[in-house]
Amino acid sequence: MFRSAKFPTLSALAVGMILPIAAYAVQGTTAHPSATPATKAALHHTATPVKAMNASKAHATHAKRPAPVDINTASKEELMALPGVTDEIAQKILDARPFKSRAELLSKKILTRAEYSKLRGRVIAKQEAKTSEAKPMESTPGSKAPEATPETK
Repeated sequence: MFRSAKFPTLSALAVGMILPIAAYAVQGTTAHPSATPATKAALHHTATPVKAMNASKAHATHAKRPAPVDINTASKEELMALPGVTDEIAQKILDARPFKSRAELLSKKILTRAEYSKLRGRVIAKQEAKTSEAKPMESTPGSKAPEATPETK
């Protein structure tokens, strides 16, 4: 039988390329058991400077994002401060209240899909908590549950 020399060569090449990548990946994820917490923190920060920079950028952009506007309680001026909301659109939102979800801006045909995609992350539709006075059940020994009356045909 004829054995091709391409397979062993390609296998050796693949293993030679994968081993350094795997070693690098494992180096960043394993913890040294003999290291103190301070040393572990130092190792973590020196081993992953890119991750630390990305985390600080994420915190900076998250801090700049304004709080979402509640479309059920916002004033006309607050709605108009949103990108792409004109005087007419703000008035339509006010007239169509209350909203169960922000998606109703589409279903009630107040916004187009393009306008909604711009506002989707900036608006919310909070529901007012209904504080209905529920009568407490009386648990006196003499009180009984109402008896069911049989239906007559």
